Amino acid sequence: MAEESPDTHLSVNSHTPAQKEPFHHPSHAYHTQASLQPATHHPDSPIDPAADPEKGREEDGAQSPASTIEGSEEAPQDPLLIDWDGPDDPGKPTNWPNSRKYTIIAIISTVTFLTPLASSMFAPGVPQVMTDFGSDNLELASFVVSVFILGYAFGPMFIAPASELYGRLATYHVCNTLFVVFTIACAVSSNLNMLIAFRFFAGLFGSCPLTIGGGTIADVIVQEKRGGE
Repeated sequence: MAEESPDTHLSVNSHTPAQKEPFHHPSHAYHTQASLQPATHHPDSPIDPAADPEKGREEDGAQSPASTIEGSEEAPQDPLLIDWDGPDDPGKPTNWPNSRKYTIIAIISTVTFLTPLASSMFAPGVPQVMTDFGSDNLELASFVVSVFILGYAFGPMFIAPASELYGRLATYHVCNTLFVVFTIACAVSSNLNMLIAFRFFAGLFGSCPLTIGGGTIADVIVQEKRGGE
């Protein structure tokens, strides 16, 4: 067997495989440098708002001269719109003299006091009424008193829309007149059924000042002066 020489053994054992370096394509350096350079925009090419949000906002905010002129023109007023001739219009209720405003408030307060009084002042005379009409029904005796309040519950459903359609003054006059008429009808009723029906309508029309009285006071007194000067 042939012996290996020391030089041959040393050269074989000392040989190590060389590490491979990564391979770079010639175009890779070009693409790397191009990616590091800032993007340039040709002046003649269209602008993408998503790519340039600042430019997109400027274009969105820009208006043509024609649209600016049209926007500066005042819109025509609605012929159905009714308003006062400025804040100092003498026809505006808040500009009325204090004597007129306080007189209106006093009248509304008086009527508001009288209509609930008509519902309760009848209660002490119920036994005499039941005796005159020949009835001893306790349920009817209670109902003839409380039916007035039932009219209070139904009245605002008709009175409030009527005040918006025809005005508060006309609504006050009609309801107060009918309240007096039905109150007198209660006094001349010939049977218990008539009394119950007339008291219902008296309560219905008597609910007018409770329904729209607050709106009247709000019309003539400004918010800063309500409750005291």
